[in-house]
Formats: sequence, C-alpha cells, structure tokens
Amino acid sequence: MSISSLSIYLDLSYNALFGSVPSEVGLLRDLSDLDLSHNRLSGIFPNTISGCISLQRLHLDGNSFTGEIPQGLSVLRGLQDLDLSRNNFSGLIPSFLDELHLLNLNLSFNRLQGPVPLDGVFRNTSAISLQDLLKATDGFSEANVIGSDRFSTVYKGVLEDGPSETVVAVKVLKLNIRGAQKSFLSECNALRGARHRNLLKILSISLSIDFRGNDFTALIYQFKANGSLENWLHRNENMDRYLTLMQRLNIAIDVACAVEYLHSGTGSDIIVHGDLKPSNILLDDDMTAHVGDFGLAKVMSNISSGFAAGESSSIELGDHWLYCTRPISDTLLSEYANLHNFVANSLPDRAMEIADPLIVLKEGHIVLTTNLGGCLASVLGIGVACSRELSQDRISITDVFIELNKNRIKCLALGLN
Repeated sequence: MSISSLSIYLDLSYNALFGSVPSEVGLLRDLSDLDLSHNRLSGIFPNTISGCISLQRLHLDGNSFTGEIPQGLSVLRGLQDLDLSRNNFSGLIPSFLDELHLLNLNLSFNRLQGPVPLDGVFRNTSAISLQDLLKATDGFSEANVIGSDRFSTVYKGVLEDGPSETVVAVKVLKLNIRGAQKSFLSECNALRGARHRNLLKILSISLSIDFRGNDFTALIYQFKANGSLENWLHRNENMDRYLTLMQRLNIAIDVACAVEYLHSGTGSDIIVHGDLKPSNILLDDDMTAHVGDFGLAKVMSNISSGFAAGESSSIELGDHWLYCTRPISDTLLSEYANLHNFVANSLPDRAMEIADPLIVLKEGHIVLTTNLGGCLASVLGIGVACSRELSQDRISITDVFIELNKNRIKCLALGLN
C-alpha cells in the first residue's frame, strides 16, 4: 500500500513524537482528519498541506510549531475545524481564514497578532489593535469596568476613527482561568452567522500579545447606554430607575423574538444560549433589549437536536419575565421550591399581591385594579407556561411571541404605556 492511499482518519495525538512534520504529508489526498495534537513536534509546518484536498479537520494544538500559519491551508475549502492553539506560531493572522468558512477555529496561546478574520458576523469589521483598545479604555482602568464574570471583564471604551468616535464595550478574556478559551470559542461559533436586531452585535475581535508578553483576547461589542436589565431590576434606594409594565412587556417580547430566531432562524443549525438571565440582556437608548454573552451557547443541528422550526423549546425563557414579581424571601422560596411554583400558585387571583409594588403604585391609578391584575396575571401566566417541568407541557417559543404581542395590545387598550 502506498502512502497516497492512506485515507479518512489519522490520529497520532498524545504521543511523544518529536521533530518536524515531513513535506510528504501533502501526498495524503484522501485524508479527512489529521490529529497531531499534544506531541513534541516543532519547526515550520509544511505548506504542502495544500495537497490534502479532502481535509476537514486539522488539530496541531499542544506542540512547538513556529513561523507563520501555513499559506497552504488557504486552498483547503473543505476545512471546517482548525486548532493551532498552544504553539509558537507568529506573525499576522492571515486573512484567508475568512474564506474557509470554518465552524471551529482556535488560535490561542501563540504569538500571533491582529484580529481574527472570521466569516459571518465578523465580516467587514475593522482591525482593532491592542494599542487602540488600551487607549480607548484609558489603560483598561477600573473606572471603565462595566461588568465582570468568571471568564471575562468588560470595559467601556471610546474608539477614535478620525474625527468620529464610537463607544464600545470591550470584553477581555481571563485566559488564565480554565474554561475561558472554550467560552470565547462558543461565543464566536454561536454568533458567526447570526444576525438579528435583538442580538448584541460583535464589531470585531482582537487576538494579540499584551505589553507583558502574555496572550490577549478581546471581543468588541456595541455599547448599550442603558446597561443591563439586572441593573434596572435592582433599583437604588431612591427608586428613580423604574421599568413600567409596558417596558417590561416590550423587553420580554424582544427577548422572545431573539430566542425564536436562535432556535429556528439560523439555517440548518439552532443555537441554545444556555445562560439567559437579566445580566445578559442589554438595553439601548430606546430601551430595546439585546441578548448577549454567548459563552455557554451550544450550536446544534436542527435534524439531530429534536428542535423543529417554529416548535422550539421556550425553557430558556423560564424565569425571564417573571421579574414582574416582587422580591421573594428565602422563606417563601423554600416553601414553594422555586419561582415557577410560587407564581403558578398565586395566579390568577393573587397577581396584584405578588407583583412588583412599583407597578401597583405607579400604574394602579391609571386603570381599574381588576384590569391591571388581569393584565399582570396573563403576562405572568406565559412565564409559567414556559417553565413547566416537562418539555411537552411547555408552550412553544412561537406561541410565546404571539401571546406576548396579544397582551401588549390589551395593555395598550387599557391605557398603559
């Protein structure tokens, strides 16, 4: 058997292989999967990889390869999964990666510079350097921190482009935390082909080396002036930040619209956000909601996942707009086990009792108490229907969107706005 007849799959990972990869690798024309990860391989990876015209997956992570990312990869139009992480590749990240339409790309822990030129949502974005972001955030000063979680810190920044300025949110990954890189890749994979007005838009990605010589990864987002929904719900003592019932309903509709799109509107794949909560819902100047933070998102096939277009699960919305309720004590939560049971056992007759007191105080005088209670009960009932224990008992996301809009019309008819 000649070397050229070797086909389909070659896995040599987690061995003690050392030295360079021979140029003859390009003779493996029928090879679809090559895994050389976690060895002691070094040197410049051969450009003859261009001869592997059937290659779909290439993993070289965990070695000591040097030089630039091989230009030979540019002709491999079937390549879907490329992992070059944890090597010593250097130079600029090549623009041809954008033309490969990769489903997975990992370039972390190298000495590469420049933005990641990914397809879809990242196409036609401008290159933003480490220096631009340093200036934009005043040296990543604590005064500009607008959010933080386990895997990242988010800074407000102002990017200058000639005479104009763009206010952005810069999400800097904590690459020393285990799982941060996976979170970054999940976010990129989830949003690369997603376009919707209620999704937080990524403007660009910066993948570089910081001034200490450490790897630096950041995502640059549109800045939303009114911050997160969580900040609005946790009001200050003066309670001068108040969401009306109609604003809450509009936010719920925006989020439902985004989830419906993610579950059925991105072609053959569906996206499950996996971490939908008030802190990940951002509000712009007009109080329009945008779903962000896809670090825990999963992209699944429509065929294998069991999600049918228009019939996708609404469980992600579970407790989302039950925020119309008042804060619940630990005692009550212990008694009812969860928020779903507490609300379900209070509807429809006790809707006014469990409602956020500010809704009753500020809007109760506009309409009859019975009308306001009925409106609240109807809206909260949709949240309960989303979070039922058994999946077959939950309302579909398409029906959620329809029912919320019906309730919006009813509330407007009552004079609420």
